[in-house]
Amino acid sequence: MKRILLIDSRPEALDALAARLEGGAFSVRKAKRFEGALTEAKRFHPELILLVVQSELPESLEMLKRLKEREETAKTPVFCLADPSAIARCLSEGAAECLSEPVEGELLKKRIMREIESSSGLRERDELITALKDRVAERTAELASLRKRLLLINDSKDLALRLVVRELSAPATGIAGIARIALLECADGEKRERLSALLARNIETMDRLIANAEYLGTLKTGIAVTKRAPADMAPVVAAAMEGVSERMAEKGLETSLVFPGDRAELPLHPELFAQMITPVLRLATALAIPATRLTVESESNPEWSSIAVCWTTSETNQGIVANVTDFASDLLRSINGFGLITEICLAEKIARIYDGTVVWDLREADRATCTVQFDRAKAPKSK
Repeated sequence: MKRILLIDSRPEALDALAARLEGGAFSVRKAKRFEGALTEAKRFHPELILLVVQSELPESLEMLKRLKEREETAKTPVFCLADPSAIARCLSEGAAECLSEPVEGELLKKRIMREIESSSGLRERDELITALKDRVAERTAELASLRKRLLLINDSKDLALRLVVRELSAPATGIAGIARIALLECADGEKRERLSALLARNIETMDRLIANAEYLGTLKTGIAVTKRAPADMAPVVAAAMEGVSERMAEKGLETSLVFPGDRAELPLHPELFAQMITPVLRLATALAIPATRLTVESESNPEWSSIAVCWTTSETNQGIVANVTDFASDLLRSINGFGLITEICLAEKIARIYDGTVVWDLREADRATCTVQFDRAKAPKSK
């Protein structure tokens, strides 16, 4: 049964109104004054208050105002029965519904029932919204706590990595020095030259691994994870090619850059792209057949942008490799590319941060391509 609190300062009219509503779908309590109405509201918890407003008694309108101000009754809908002249005032003071007297009994019951059901739905909505807000606040606090823990873990990892790098640097330098001294004792000039070249390559590899570990240890999270508007990578590519130019010259490779408008835009930090393109160029140089062409070209459309490295190779029919770890170990061992696998895998991980891919296409008999591609739709717009 729906609980209704009736308020009318006229005892006879109050009893008559209660008789019209009692039984059936309603449970009714009565009050003649404001104080009595508050007492009944606390005990009865009505779903609707039916207030009879009399134009000749201004205190009945004042009672409506006070009902909406008090905590006990502020959220309970107030349904008014009033003279036509008082209807506008009742609605302005907060009445949920207002009918002019006299009103037929069945119509009054239907309107009261509709108002109770409507108010109940609104209360359920408000309770749901409150519960959702509480859950969002709770989840936000959990995520903030998790982020704090992850940052602490990340800081600890960075510190540990930096310490390892520092501890490795000194013995690595010492080992290289001792090896060079030992080479001086080698009487066989040809053998000494071969060992010296091998030592130089391994020192270079070791230095590069230490440098990469140091880079990872000092890489700032903001650089790594912040989405960026597209930046021009043409200068980065040119600098990376300059870094491997000596090895390219040794193999007699011709090089070319094909960038529309002399720009090659990708949505990531140039510092990170340098960490990607450098090992790709080193690998391409190592795999390329001497006296052939190595090309770096960019392409873009509304959906994606890419930079591809293409070279002539003797590797055949290996297909498209979307994950470098599927083939890198054996391939790099075949060219004595120790150290490169770490850098190539790092390049792939950096691409993933930006919803990108590093794809190796080795299907053709005499041509290989490594393409670094990014989804333009997921990148911020240039300002």
